Amino acid sequence: MKVVQQNDDILVLKLPESPFAWAGPFLFCFLLVVSIVRFFIYPDPLHTERFQGAVVGTLLLFLCCAFAMEFTKIIFDRRTGMVTWKRFYACTLRNGCVSFDQITSVVVQSSHNDGSGASQRLALVTKDKTILLSVTYPLTQTRDGKYPALASRIQTFLRRSDVDFVHSSVRQAIRDGNIIEAVRLLRDQRQLTLTQAHKEVQEIKAALEKEDNPA
Repeated sequence: MKVVQQNDDILVLKLPESPFAWAGPFLFCFLLVVSIVRFFIYPDPLHTERFQGAVVGTLLLFLCCAFAMEFTKIIFDRRTGMVTWKRFYACTLRNGCVSFDQITSVVVQSSHNDGSGASQRLALVTKDKTILLSVTYPLTQTRDGKYPALASRIQTFLRRSDVDFVHSSVRQAIRDGNIIEAVRLLRDQRQLTLTQAHKEVQEIKAALEKEDNPA
């Protein structure tokens, strides 16, 4: 996910972030055209290996693009005070929106519970739910600092710069039962030792338990 537009009023994020991600859909269209052409030029296309190969390739690419790839556009608009998004994933187009006032923080989520070789994604935490900015994780390991920096940038745009996104991400990881990810976030973003990070996670966990189960 990357920022494709930003000014005083608008912040726009898009996924996929690389133009190479569009190679799959373009190749699908190319093979579809090839299949149609071969259907008409061969006298018996259903029993021709070249036609069969083009059809199989077209179907495989269709399944890959339709069910595995995600195309998302998210717009943060200060003029309306709303976040809106359009997402195509798993052959389904979904739209949604949420107001700035409902958002309490932006958090970073990890794909691996142990934090090793992990990819990351972002989510908006509201007063009653967590909204994923992307359903899928990047196929490759996320570059260190990329998503924390993006989370900070979004919070600044939302004028939530007073909210500590690292603390929010740690709290969310603990709520999700991902203690190792919470420790990793603290070590990566706060340069704490393993012992210090583990101790802080236990303190935050205890505070969350008190919040959820007040005496």
